[in-house]
Amino acid sequence: GAIARLQRDAEATLEAYERGRAAAQETVYGATRREGKLLGSSPATTWRWNLLGARDDALDAPLAGRDDWIAQRGRKSARQLFRARFQGASEHRLQAYDDELELLGALEQVLPAGSAARRELLAASQKR
Repeated sequence: GAIARLQRDAEATLEAYERGRAAAQETVYGATRREGKLLGSSPATTWRWNLLGARDDALDAPLAGRDDWIAQRGRKSARQLFRARFQGASEHRLQAYDDELELLGALEQVLPAGSAARRELLAASQKR
């Protein structure tokens, strides 16, 4: 009677929990995996410029030295595309680690050797 009913209820609750857990694991480890790298096929000069602040007057800015409408539009587009890459950062747990390593590697290439910012970045990445 009552014990059998409690057992059935407990089994049903456990099965529901297991289904929910399996669905959550699929989301974290499988379904959300993005194709390709975080920075994608963006030219290194574009992400370098963006990581350094995306200033219009930077020597490595897209269409550097120009201030016409086309150059302004090109730089605006480069900023938007770069930001869009980060909106596409993976929710896939393992890929998120890869994204982080890719970005840390890109930052390491951009920051001058021996700079305080580079030392801080390296210290922070070693703590992970």
